Amino acid sequence: MRSNLAASLALATLVLGACRGDESSPAPTTTTDAGTTADNPTAIKCPFPTTPKGFVTDDAKNVLETGRLFMNEDQDAWGLPGALAAFQGKMQRGVSNYIVGKVFAGEKVSLWVQNASGVWEQSGASIDTDDNGLYSFATPASLQAKNTSTHAYVLLEGDGSCAEHGAYAWPSGTKIVVTDIDGTMTKSNAEFQTQVTQPSYVPLEHPSATAAMTAWKNKGYRVVFLSARPDNFRDATRVWLRDKNVNFGPIVTAKTFVTGAAAVDYKTKALQKMVTDNGWQIVAAYGNEASDVQAYAAVNVPKSQTFTVENANGIEQTQGLAGDDFASHITNYVNNQPDAQQP
Repeated sequence: MRSNLAASLALATLVLGACRGDESSPAPTTTTDAGTTADNPTAIKCPFPTTPKGFVTDDAKNVLETGRLFMNEDQDAWGLPGALAAFQGKMQRGVSNYIVGKVFAGEKVSLWVQNASGVWEQSGASIDTDDNGLYSFATPASLQAKNTSTHAYVLLEGDGSCAEHGAYAWPSGTKIVVTDIDGTMTKSNAEFQTQVTQPSYVPLEHPSATAAMTAWKNKGYRVVFLSARPDNFRDATRVWLRDKNVNFGPIVTAKTFVTGAAAVDYKTKALQKMVTDNGWQIVAAYGNEASDVQAYAAVNVPKSQTFTVENANGIEQTQGLAGDDFASHITNYVNNQPDAQQP
């Protein structure tokens, strides 16, 4: 993310706290519109029918009446098979932008997964969100199997709406592609800035950027989306990626909006978990800022496999994409790579 966004988003940073193998599955649908509105650009749809049970607290009813934007901070669980962290999130809605969120505190939530027959069912008992709207569910053993790439949903029982979580259990030696989002996949960092204050705005992308990630995926590589966006922007990110048909890898975001040295530190730590802790092999990395290049270099991604656009185009001997266009890169590079031999 570009450092000159920091000033315009400083307020946001201060107050933000308020199926196994289904990689190509279509967008989920639901038979209820509970908890969503037709003009809500960030609504995560449950893939199974839901029936609102009513809220426990009056405060929750007020949140529902005033909050439109989904800001659930629903984290993906990613790592080695059998070692995925818990599904954690915050049931939270925004009123008109991503600056202030209102939480659903003391409300019932439940975890839903697909069984072996592909039927969605509740996993374990319902729990209550805490005073900050937070919840945590242990990732079920059924989602911890080798090479799992799937999704689970946490149901807010009061209104029948869902938060989405990815589950990615990839063994050591997995070959991955890592990409930044803002200014790398999107046309510029300003696309994010606009969407923060105008949630109905749909960010533009660099030509063929999402097609490049799909091309890698179709060759058998795993794709990780590593962004400096704050966690409460994850729902909007999911919707944008799903609409581009690239809903097939973990979305890693920061606790708060970070730029510059803070972005380098955050991204480096995330990459170290992938490379050092998990033993995943980065075969290509994409970014648009010097901070991206520095983070990739910190985990020894070769400059010949580091691809750059925008502000970072071609810096430090990285491979700049002419005109910030991924089309020729797909033809001349991605398509010429061997199909992935995954463990």
